[in-house]
Amino acid sequence: MIAGLALMCALLSGCGIAFGDAPAANDFFTTLEVTGDRTAGAPLTAAIAYETFYPAPVEILCELRRGSETLRVIGRGQAPAVAPERTPDDDGVPGNFSADFTVDAPGTYKVECYTPEDDANYIVEEFSVGQAPVE
Repeated sequence: MIAGLALMCALLSGCGIAFGDAPAANDFFTTLEVTGDRTAGAPLTAAIAYETFYPAPVEILCELRRGSETLRVIGRGQAPAVAPERTPDDDGVPGNFSADFTVDAPGTYKVECYTPEDDANYIVEEFSVGQAPVE
């Protein structure tokens, strides 16, 4: 039994099959950074960088989440269409988008930005917010 399993693994790895976590299939977003004073009630900004090569505008939606629960939409934007005569070998056209928001209570949160038309295009940044100082 063990010898058969070892043989099967050897054969599969020889065919180019690798075992492990699959990388995210994101081909749109390049970075997401949450900046600001990470205390309850303080202003925060989600800064997103992307690279687009689509010949049509691309909707961008950013949500504030706690675990798997969506708390609210914090930003909505659109990447412009690029020239349709571009080829797949051309580099994407870089762009930026940002969303300002606040968090009312201490805890661990995340911002998730994605393109609603393609579930594979998303980016997530987890962050923690502390208690506002007492004066």
